[in-house]
Amino acid sequence: MVKSGLTRQQAHANSVSVLLALCITSSVVCLNKNLIKINEVLPLLFYGILGAVLGTYVVYKINQVALRRIFAIFCIIAAIQMVFR
Repeated sequence: MVKSGLTRQQAHANSVSVLLALCITSSVVCLNKNLIKINEVLPLLFYGILGAVLGTYVVYKINQVALRRIFAIFCIIAAIQMVFR
């Protein structure tokens, strides 16, 4: 990991803000190109926000080693799904 002088919380907040900006930008682009329908996306928005809020609280409660292992498992599962789809 590159040492940037940020605390773990600052680095996490920074990455979340970048992801938020990317999500908003891609949503606007997809809506403008009619690639997604707003009435299909709105029900998912609630669960996305709920997951983000819960994740923010849980990430500081879990042991860092356990959190890294859980994240690695999710990455492996996602990679396997991408290979077979």
